Amino acid sequence: MHEFLCLRRAPTQLFSLSIKTKFANVSLKYFQALGLLPRAPPQHVEMAAFTPAAIRDAFGGCRDQVLAFTSLFAAFDVKPLGASPREWRVGGQEGLPWLDQTVLPALLSPQPRVAEAAQSIVQRITSGGCGGRPCKLACVHVRRGDFVDECKRYMEEANSKAPRQWLKYDIEQGWGCFQSDEELELNLEALERSEGGAVVTYVATENPAILQAPSLRRFGLKTLDDFPDLTAQLAAETSVSRVSLALVDQLVCAAASTLLLNVFSTFSQLIMTRIGLQHKRRVGWVRDLSQEQQARLGIRVRFLQRIDRLRNMRRCWLLGCGRLRSLFSWTSQ
Repeated sequence: MHEFLCLRRAPTQLFSLSIKTKFANVSLKYFQALGLLPRAPPQHVEMAAFTPAAIRDAFGGCRDQVLAFTSLFAAFDVKPLGASPREWRVGGQEGLPWLDQTVLPALLSPQPRVAEAAQSIVQRITSGGCGGRPCKLACVHVRRGDFVDECKRYMEEANSKAPRQWLKYDIEQGWGCFQSDEELELNLEALERSEGGAVVTYVATENPAILQAPSLRRFGLKTLDDFPDLTAQLAAETSVSRVSLALVDQLVCAAASTLLLNVFSTFSQLIMTRIGLQHKRRVGWVRDLSQEQQARLGIRVRFLQRIDRLRNMRRCWLLGCGRLRSLFSWTSQ
């Protein structure tokens, strides 16, 4: 960026692309900080496709030296492994499968030392055994932090007269956004029951201290903080340590056979993406994993439930009503 700023070629216009995602969060603070914010408000651009022809049609005649976009997040919003535009072929292969199963797995492959750290953690976690039986690895993603405010906004919208369709659907499924200590306890209890107890649980979280609550200690949860000897080298590289350690979290979770994720989190989404990338021929780049894909890979994905569903579930266990699968079904978005 420094080299670009030295060229003194500020954009005359910001463009805002239409995207179809529930996670959009466009901010102009970055352009303000760089002194590159044009006086005119961003210009909205509707794009039905992201093909070379569509790009030329939208921007080819602007004659500007610099094109600036408010965000490119989800701009190339096509269904993974879906149908490619007819003119897009690479080496005789359809463009989108080529991108999803060849290019992205190569571009997003972790550095060997990052992958080795994750593999070592998985081996150490699962090598102890579970009461004489082999341990299955489960991954749970717990997010607090910015989700305090983020989830509050989601719930306010869900209770409004016109919530977005995806939000209405997620709420109807009983999926939760922010988890209290009690909700975490009940979710973890459901996880252990469904696995027959032969499971060791790794938690990907930005704040491991929350797992020290008395109600959660009994689950023997593991986090990245439990393996400083395996991550010390990555942590010492301050410029990239945050990204590297987050990727280790994702890779450990991607090795799990059972995943309990947060449907409202992009980090949870990236864990499923990482699983797809590791099986590039059978899956490739994805943003969630269908039931069929889960069965093919021998894994199960479900999402953290809300307190009302969990209390009903516990009542069923106590009464022996046999509705566990319907109340806490294995599912993906």
